[in-house]
Amino acid sequence: MKRSTQLILAACVLANLAVWAWVYRAHEAPDWTGTVISGVSFSPYEAGQDPKFGDEPEEATIKRDLIQLKDHVRRVRTYNVLGTLGTIPEYAGTLGLTVTAGAWIDSDQAKSQTEVDTLIKLAIRHISIERVLVGNEALLRKDVRQIR
Repeated sequence: MKRSTQLILAACVLANLAVWAWVYRAHEAPDWTGTVISGVSFSPYEAGQDPKFGDEPEEATIKRDLIQLKDHVRRVRTYNVLGTLGTIPEYAGTLGLTVTAGAWIDSDQAKSQTEVDTLIKLAIRHISIERVLVGNEALLRKDVRQIR
């Protein structure tokens, strides 16, 4: 390749990189304007906690996080109702939030049944629960087989 061709190619590459860097430069996110969001997925786990290892958020953490959200959202969506996560509908209801409560379904049939039974009891007990979702990710993850 000729030296002039190499220089033209290098100039084109540098020009493309410069344009790309300018177009995609970092921007500061605007301050929150106070607009209320319809809903958010709510998972009150803290750094280092992992539900795969049996970690559960503390009730105080759940309360604190819901209090922080109450002026910014109308509803929270949960994915599990066992353990301390089962307290979310009660706390959310006292703060005027509604809940879309989910039951986590996986290959452990006994645990999945407990999850569904708990979800039903919570939905009957708490008017803050406006809808329920059962195992909507289980087929995607292939934790259970699809019945045809």
